[in-house]
Amino acid sequence: MIGTFGDWKAAYHPEAGAKVCYAYTFAKSSRPTFRGRGDVVLTIAQRPHERDSVAVSVGYAVLPHAGASVTANGQKLHFYLEGRSAFAPHGAEAIAAFGGGREAVGRFPGPRGLTLVDTFSLNGFAAAYAASLKECPKP
Repeated sequence: MIGTFGDWKAAYHPEAGAKVCYAYTFAKSSRPTFRGRGDVVLTIAQRPHERDSVAVSVGYAVLPHAGASVTANGQKLHFYLEGRSAFAPHGAEAIAAFGGGREAVGRFPGPRGLTLVDTFSLNGFAAAYAASLKECPKP
C-alpha cells in the first residue's frame, strides 16, 4: 500500500518481475444489485510499458461486444468489454475527465438485458494518481 487519499487508494505489486502501481476506488453505489456480482473497482495502472491503463472490474462476466461507458465531468467516455472488465481505449482522455470531476458514473450491460449503473467518487483521485506515478515513474 502506498496510501489512502480520500476515497481512493494507491498501491503496487510485482507482476512478471516488474513493479506495477495502481490508483483505485470501489463503487460508492451500484444499481440494480443482483446476486453473485463481485466488487466493482475503477483502476488506473502504471506498468513499465503500458501507462495509464484505465479499467473497471464490473464484477461479472460481460458480453465482449456490448457497449459500455463512463461519464465524468460532463464527458462520456466509451469503454470496451472483455472478460469481467471494461477498458478505456484512451486512458489519458479518461484521466483528464476524472481530474476535474466529483464522480464518475459507469453504465454497463448486465444480465437479462439490465443496464447496470455504478457510481465512483473522484474525491482523492488526483492525489492517488500522483502517488502511483511517483512510485512507478516512466522508465
